[in-house]
Amino acid sequence: MSTPSQKTEVLVLGPDAFEVDRESTVRVVARDPATGVPRGAVPVKLLLEREGVDPRLLAEGMTDGYGVMLARVVADEAELGAGQLRVLVDEAAMPVYAASVAGDVDVERTFRVLLTTDKPLYQPGQTIHLRALALRKPALNPEADRALVFDIYDAKDNKIEHLPMTTDAFGVAHTKLRLAREVNLGTWRITATIDDVTTEKTVTVDRYSLPKFDLDLDLDQPVYLAGDRLRGTVTARYFFGKSVAGGQVAIQASTVDAGENVFAELAGITDENGVYAFEMNLPDYLVGLPIAQGGGVIQLAVQVTDTAGQARAITKSVRVAKGPLEVTAVPESGALVPGLENRVYLRSVDALGEPVGATHAISFDGASLGEATADESGLAIFTWAVPALDDGVQSVTLSVATRDADGHDVRNDFALSAALQLKTPSRGPRSAPGQEPRAIPRGPRAQRAGQGGHRAVSPSGR
Repeated sequence: MSTPSQKTEVLVLGPDAFEVDRESTVRVVARDPATGVPRGAVPVKLLLEREGVDPRLLAEGMTDGYGVMLARVVADEAELGAGQLRVLVDEAAMPVYAASVAGDVDVERTFRVLLTTDKPLYQPGQTIHLRALALRKPALNPEADRALVFDIYDAKDNKIEHLPMTTDAFGVAHTKLRLAREVNLGTWRITATIDDVTTEKTVTVDRYSLPKFDLDLDLDQPVYLAGDRLRGTVTARYFFGKSVAGGQVAIQASTVDAGENVFAELAGITDENGVYAFEMNLPDYLVGLPIAQGGGVIQLAVQVTDTAGQARAITKSVRVAKGPLEVTAVPESGALVPGLENRVYLRSVDALGEPVGATHAISFDGASLGEATADESGLAIFTWAVPALDDGVQSVTLSVATRDADGHDVRNDFALSAALQLKTPSRGPRSAPGQEPRAIPRGPRAQRAGQGGHRAVSPSGR
């Protein structure tokens, strides 16, 4: 907000709302309305005006040499509500102020309310335990002896309970609600409110039964390759220790890419030990995923139903590696720089992601660049003088043939990005044949003439 008086223009920069017990900054700027020249040594007063109450002086002072006065304002509980911030300015030390600026402000108390329940899922007839913690910003001190209200709404948004409470010395309020036997099942909504600050939480009220037996899925390998044969066992056992014998087993295997595509389904019965063994062939091709480091993912869904009709289901994700040996290549600086010697790091790992020693034969454009050997850490480094590239070429394809100690071979073509080519800078301006070289003017005269150089200007103008 701003206003021009006869001799002084006043600008006031500050928040639209003050928080109780929190320091806020209001900047008052006084300047000449015609020229914009700052007005220094101007007395300033900040008043908070509210209807039916005498104005309260929030701050007073003088503008500095830049025509600015910074006022630190702290509102208290007595100023809660809407009001007006009035700034009075006079360029002479007179009892009557010449310039007056007013704007609407609010004085607010801000809270942070944390609402928790003892669990996320309840059955009809169970008890919901509620707890709310109220903290005052910005120091997050406990808000003691404050009125807090719990409201509970059922799945059809009917208000079930309205529970007024008072926070204790630690800012905590707690209560409990016993659910009826017949209630609306679904998502219930719970709110905790202090003044105009409300926090909401949802819980589920539904009938459920705890699982009667445990289910385990064990595989013969942690990682597979495309086309491998997967072998596994399903084990079902009651929690009191007895095996789930004669249980119906259903297994569904799916590939995971853009969606889930089922490629195998198996069915069987657990033996007297609650065990069911199975085998299946994996697809010969899977889509590589970034989450699997370029490999594929299959998902196994297993369900067992005992003779009493009780069912339990689990799922398990299995990684399918790209191959028994995986190699990555990374330039030292992130991109190859043509015209310079570059170091390229090669890392070799097995299907499990463990580093392995390997020998790399590197070539570019059909020409061999030599070999690099990786130790047990799986890291190899080779140096390559990258040749100059044609304009517009942004990548270089490097061919790497790798063999590990177990005889696994893999060949990769890495498209490595190329940085801008380095060009030899000229040593100075070139002159036409037969002309004397031109001198570049330097120094203060050149700066004043705008022919070169830089000048740093501080806020004070020096």
